Amino acid sequence: MQSAPLPTGEWFGRGSNFREFRVETAVRVMTRLVLVEYFVTDDETYIVAVAPEWEAPETLAVAVGADELAELARAVAAGEVAAALEHRGLARLLAPVARWARPEDVVYLVPHQAMHRLPLQAVQVEGTALIERNPVMTVPSASVLRYCRAKRKARRESVMVVTGPAENRPLALGQMQSLLVADVFRSSQVVSGRGASRAYLMDVLSEPDGGVDVLHFTAHGVFDPDDPMRSGLELVDGRLTAADVLSLSLDVDLVTLGACDSGIGADLPGDNMLGLTWALLYAGAPSALVSLWQVDELASSLLLTRFYTELRSGVSKAQALRAAQLWLRTQTFRDVLALVAASRDQFAGEPFLEATVLEQEAWLHAASGNPGAALERYRAVAASPAVSSARRERAESRVRQIRVTAQLGGLRAAPGCPFADPRFWAPFFLSGDWL
Repeated sequence: MQSAPLPTGEWFGRGSNFREFRVETAVRVMTRLVLVEYFVTDDETYIVAVAPEWEAPETLAVAVGADELAELARAVAAGEVAAALEHRGLARLLAPVARWARPEDVVYLVPHQAMHRLPLQAVQVEGTALIERNPVMTVPSASVLRYCRAKRKARRESVMVVTGPAENRPLALGQMQSLLVADVFRSSQVVSGRGASRAYLMDVLSEPDGGVDVLHFTAHGVFDPDDPMRSGLELVDGRLTAADVLSLSLDVDLVTLGACDSGIGADLPGDNMLGLTWALLYAGAPSALVSLWQVDELASSLLLTRFYTELRSGVSKAQALRAAQLWLRTQTFRDVLALVAASRDQFAGEPFLEATVLEQEAWLHAASGNPGAALERYRAVAASPAVSSARRERAESRVRQIRVTAQLGGLRAAPGCPFADPRFWAPFFLSGDWL
């Protein structure tokens, strides 16, 4: 690591003004913000940092190049998240943050190229994940930050929850997640089934004052590398695309995409990423909570519900996500089973939701080495008239597998925290305004 000049003239922020950033972050903001921007070249990565009390940015060059980072991004996309995070190159790129940012400062990261597809908040800094040390935000470019802050609404009383996956690809926990999220807010509207259509949403979200503070989607996310503006969310009547979103004027404080791959974009010239996140921010949402890879439904449901609970308690979005991620990674099998069982009691009388929760309980019991409880719940799922034939067959198959495993020596209990691996707690990141 060495000090280095900026690679191309007045590169920092692509048109942002350093002195203006310094003044804005110092005035009326009790939390200290530190912005760290990256610029990747073939052989090395330039880093520029800004803090409110500095008279000029600090710059560094680190010997980590584009090919190395692209390979790490491919590993993350393939599910090898923990292995990618152990790469020394990532540690070298995030190590300077510990010198520039004090513990508890809000760290704004502006990635470049393949870094946009890496869970930077989970990289080890001083022996621990960065998110343990600091709340972390991401922006597509430094110039976007000022735009997002100008759009800040600071409202979080009401939510519209959209549960609209394509009918041939149902999300087993989609309805459960929607109801759990809606229950956190003072005012909520759940749009699901045939009503959760692209046509309906385009009409409702086109209104200048939609009267909702948070817009939450539970749906399948799709990234189209050939046409990034065709990336979007699969709804019952087609895809709500980034191009659709860009045509709207969103009067909300936050948009959450509880969907797979919703935060992936394609490189634009400069330091922007073209895709759904970019479209949401430019359409007027000050903040977007999105994901980097295919998410686990149960882990995501618990994480997002906890995030909203923290948010409604009065903390910032950055602090709420940090608290939710740290909470999820430390939950034991007993903790998660208690939460899932409580949600089953809440859904009593709704056979589909009861069967869905029973299926999750069965998996947790099997993974924690309790075959008796797992068999009991899988049998109940198979006997439920509310599940599809595919789910019934899957439950019956699991019954047979557990029986065979028990005969061969029993189930081996997994480690005590089912979601400790970063592929469960680290896919979601916040882009835009931190507050």
